[in-house]
Amino acid sequence: MTDDDSVDWEKLNEEAKSTYEPPYIPAFSETRVIGNTAKEIVRTLLSGSEYLVYPFGYESYFTGIKDLVHQGKFDDTPTPKVVKKIRSMPDLVVIDEEIEQIDLVEVKFRNEVPTDISLKPKIVKRYEKCWPESTLVCVTPYKNPENECNYHFYFCKINEIREKARDTSYWPEEDDDYEGIVDVEFTESDRLEHCFPNLSKSKYKENLEKMGKFVRNILKDWSEKLKK
Repeated sequence: MTDDDSVDWEKLNEEAKSTYEPPYIPAFSETRVIGNTAKEIVRTLLSGSEYLVYPFGYESYFTGIKDLVHQGKFDDTPTPKVVKKIRSMPDLVVIDEEIEQIDLVEVKFRNEVPTDISLKPKIVKRYEKCWPESTLVCVTPYKNPENECNYHFYFCKINEIREKARDTSYWPEEDDDYEGIVDVEFTESDRLEHCFPNLSKSKYKENLEKMGKFVRNILKDWSEKLKK
């Protein structure tokens, strides 16, 4: 009798099945809640720093329509350009009355360190085509590994995202419908207050830290769950 003959492989397989936990895959409703939480944190941060902030399409049906589009309800529509424009519609309108400036902001939550944020070129291309003047704001619950800085809000102009990609060789050609992702690096120069300078005013620094704690305490647990 060999060593293998003495092993009850059937029993071991059954035990393995009973203890196996499949990787956690969030439902659409859960990812929407987390995305909306990140968006609300950014909205609260900006509105508490002398900016006027409104959902894009305020007092309209756009919010409901966007949900239907993201669920693929209109994938076979005869007007694909309209669907793409709605699908990539920014989240917020941010107004600085003092300098009379209006910004369109798209908020993304990522459970990654700021120097290694994953974005889909396919979606970025959609932003570039439909809303090139908008700004991407990334929210991450993790420290910057290069300097251990506990900062959570970064920005990049949509038309500058390609420049921040770590490896541009993975960026698809104009007509290529590439389904993968690329890693984008956000640094100290990309802190959100460099786009919205009111955040750096001394009277609002406490607000910035408070919203950062919300990101760490509320969103990090969900982020860790995704990494299991």
